[in-house]
Amino acid sequence: MGTLPTSNLHASLRADCQRCQALCCVASAFEPEQGFAFAKAAFTPCSNLDAQDRCSIHAELSSSGFLACVNFDCYGAGQRATQQWLHAVHWRDADDPTPLLEAYLKLRDLHAVLMLLDAATRVFAGTHAADAAREHLVRLDALADCDLVSFQTIALHAQLAAVRAWLKSLRPLARTSALL
Repeated sequence: MGTLPTSNLHASLRADCQRCQALCCVASAFEPEQGFAFAKAAFTPCSNLDAQDRCSIHAELSSSGFLACVNFDCYGAGQRATQQWLHAVHWRDADDPTPLLEAYLKLRDLHAVLMLLDAATRVFAGTHAADAAREHLVRLDALADCDLVSFQTIALHAQLAAVRAWLKSLRPLARTSALL
């Protein structure tokens, strides 16, 4: 994404399950109290995942007790990880897919912040806040434009926390803008 024109960022932050290998259904751990019908350990495929990397109960997720799946969004992290780091390889064929799955979870956190920054550029269009949001967005997005091993070494947590705090500081401005 870091190499895409900025006008295409919003589109690239949308999940595209057709270009992913269901990384969310493998990497994530979940518990019933989070909105899942059963508990699943991290880095193990969901029992509802079929051999084509699709949910075998997708049409019945809500009625089957998987409301969290209905509401889940990877913000494009799944297809980015699949396309950028897996190429023609499948996670099922890896000796140990854990590093990839850990990186996907980290990338999903990054993409969630990128989505917020992208929204801020539109909400505050024409202001210094929009310019600052765009700068954060481009800088953070570029962090993921590397190989898997390099991405794993990036200390992302503190950077994302700082940007989230900056985004929270915009709340009063957003309320004022809504009144105009």
